[in-house]
Amino acid sequence: MRAASISSPQIFYDWLVQEGKYLQNLCSMPPKETLSMEYYIKLEALKACKERLGKVHQTNSLETKHCNEQENERKLLADIHALETKLEVEARWVEGSEEWNSAKRAVKEGAYQKALDNLEKLLVE
Repeated sequence: MRAASISSPQIFYDWLVQEGKYLQNLCSMPPKETLSMEYYIKLEALKACKERLGKVHQTNSLETKHCNEQENERKLLADIHALETKLEVEARWVEGSEEWNSAKRAVKEGAYQKALDNLEKLLVE
């Protein structure tokens, strides 16, 4: 302890408490931001679904594939409507809008932060 300039064993306990608070904060994200991120992800999924649906329809592919994509589209639209109600969205976000870009940035930052958190967990273990 002297070599590390630690004056008392209480410091270890204080560090443990600080680390506990830090780790608990890693798990919490503001609800509105979380909903915005989820809404953006659903909109992206809907866009991809519609693209696949268009391709399936254009190529006259298997009817089951077409039905599956239509079902995915219905589910995504239901999820999006629920999120729009929770977020009080008046007009659906479109790619390139301020809200879209903000949520996209938050999703990317969240993925980056999650990767950092996983690295930190590996270092601690």
